[in-house]
Amino acid sequence: MAVTNPQNQRRAKYGVNVVVALVAACALVLLVNWLAVWAFARLPESIRPWLRYDLTATRAYTLSDQTRRVLASMPSRDAGVDEPLELIGVYADGTPQARVVDELLDQYAAASDTVSVRRFDPQADADGLRSFYAELAEGLGQVGRTQATLSAIEDGTAALQDLTQRLDQVVVVLGEAVAALDSASPAEQNIAEQVDGVAGGVVAFIDAGETFAAQLTTEAEEPLPDVARMRTDVLQRLQAAAAWTDRLRTWLRGRAQGRDMPAAVRDAAIRAERRLEGMRASLGSAQSRVTSVGVDAAYRRLHEASSRQASVLVRRGTRLRAVNLDDMFEADEAAMDALNPGDGSDLTAAQTLPVRFLGEERLTGAVVSVSLDQPPLLLFVSLDGRPAMGPEGTHNQVAARARSAGFEIAPYSVVAQASGASLRPAPQLNPDRRVVWFVPAANPDLPTDAAARTHLASILKSRLALGDGVFMTPGLRVGASVIAEDPLLMLAEETGIGVDPGAVVLAPGVDDRGAEAAMNTFRVQAFAEHAITAPLDGRSVWLDFAHPVTLSKTASPLIGLQADGLWIESDPPTDVPLATATAEAFELAPDGVTVAAVAVVGDELSERPGRLAVVADPLWSTDPVIRGRQAGGNVELFTNVVYWLARLDEAIAATPRSQGVRRIGPMNEAARRRAAWLAVAGWPLLAMVAGTAVWAVRRRG
Repeated sequence: MAVTNPQNQRRAKYGVNVVVALVAACALVLLVNWLAVWAFARLPESIRPWLRYDLTATRAYTLSDQTRRVLASMPSRDAGVDEPLELIGVYADGTPQARVVDELLDQYAAASDTVSVRRFDPQADADGLRSFYAELAEGLGQVGRTQATLSAIEDGTAALQDLTQRLDQVVVVLGEAVAALDSASPAEQNIAEQVDGVAGGVVAFIDAGETFAAQLTTEAEEPLPDVARMRTDVLQRLQAAAAWTDRLRTWLRGRAQGRDMPAAVRDAAIRAERRLEGMRASLGSAQSRVTSVGVDAAYRRLHEASSRQASVLVRRGTRLRAVNLDDMFEADEAAMDALNPGDGSDLTAAQTLPVRFLGEERLTGAVVSVSLDQPPLLLFVSLDGRPAMGPEGTHNQVAARARSAGFEIAPYSVVAQASGASLRPAPQLNPDRRVVWFVPAANPDLPTDAAARTHLASILKSRLALGDGVFMTPGLRVGASVIAEDPLLMLAEETGIGVDPGAVVLAPGVDDRGAEAAMNTFRVQAFAEHAITAPLDGRSVWLDFAHPVTLSKTASPLIGLQADGLWIESDPPTDVPLATATAEAFELAPDGVTVAAVAVVGDELSERPGRLAVVADPLWSTDPVIRGRQAGGNVELFTNVVYWLARLDEAIAATPRSQGVRRIGPMNEAARRRAAWLAVAGWPLLAMVAGTAVWAVRRRG
């Protein structure tokens, strides 16, 4: 009989107990974690924020102080507010982006009882979304505002339908003429083929008109029809129909007056031409009616918002703004810089780059915008008659961003013609409206009259005294083009910002061939402390032709350039490439050079102090620089500056995540999923493995 060692029995017993205890503990931890996640997801949205605490180093999941002040300034529902703030999320549910935006919307709702949140999934609830947009249009009072335009469109459509009916009769008449011709006669057979070809063209025009009318009817039945596009389409169709009708009548008259035409053809041409009498006047009248009516700007914004499949609508009363989800996310610049440009896997790597979340910056700006009785006005000033926007404009990118931020955009040309023959007076503006004047650099290849600069400087000086904002981007002026006393630069200097337009900031570098060269392009990633630049932390601003700026009085710097060997070229070469310039000892700027600054005009504590901003680079805000360098930071700097100039400091939402240094790099969706599994299951399993190892060691002992 075998004898069992009692000590071994006890060890086995204790070992089994340890294993069972570890398994039970792990199972309990997993169960508790799962229950916590399950229960939290089913809690009311108003309670969730109270059970969460942000432990991230940069408070990435906490609303900024600016946003909280904006929300706190709104009257609460207890105060009987009749214009609550609504945040309506319109995007597919369950995506990584949707989860981040959902959390942000919940934070807004928890921060103020004035805020309500609604969500629609365009794919899962298409009918509900259509009903919502119809309800929204009625609630915003847009149905009545578009009625005149829709009525004019209907008049245009009716004129086109009248033309279609008359053309049907023309086809019948021409068909009778073809049937009456002698098919045995080669001459008449040739004429028959000509008439039949014209009749076929008329039939094709009729078919196209019927298709157009059917499409227009379908669009008009939408809850929010694209009235602007419908109006444009009807105008183009009316113009084309009038021109086509004139050509047809000219052809018919030629056949009616042709002595070599068979009698049947002459008679048919006369009768057909009579069918079209009065159509030119009818089409012209309809065209004038459609031209005379426009489309309300608020309705344009409403339709634009409804056409986006992924956006957040911000509504307060009858004011509405839309923030596109794509605008809330951008690739992280630090991660993009880490990519090797010569690596063939760059495209694949770029698709998994971590992103910066800009949702709060975008939403807070929209919230401020809908809180204003009248949107702020941004005037793009032209000194040389060249447009700033449109196909020939160079500032479409920043204009589009400002428009999405809630600014109304309008051009103002100082000269009536590009030749500068006459000067335009200042536009008539509402004295209570927030107005920003953006003055881009004039084209050096076009003549700029000194009188135009003097006239504009006089306007801007008076508007600054009334509390407007002025934004200048002066350009290089060398040789004979230098104006010793440029009134615009003198105006800036009066506020404490002096610009030297005859000098450019350069630094030593290498060109594409590896040779030493003077470089005039700077990538700025460090900024002076200011509310304008605080949200730019971690982003880049590109400058391509910066001029030195000197400060006095109460002016504050925004951007200062720092580089080894930096110098100020006070006399840039005009007959050789700028890259050939070399630094002289007296030109060196070891302490850096300020190239952008802001100043307050008058008493800063007054109700409406004027504000002035200067970024001394004529190219930094232009489309070629922004597109060519993917300079999103330039667009954001522009937007923040115009916010500040419009006295909308609170709209510059410098979120905590943009104010701190990251201690843990940004995570993509796969990394986030791995971290979640580690938190839920990884640590318990690690504890079980450690316990098992301890048990095994003790058992051997």
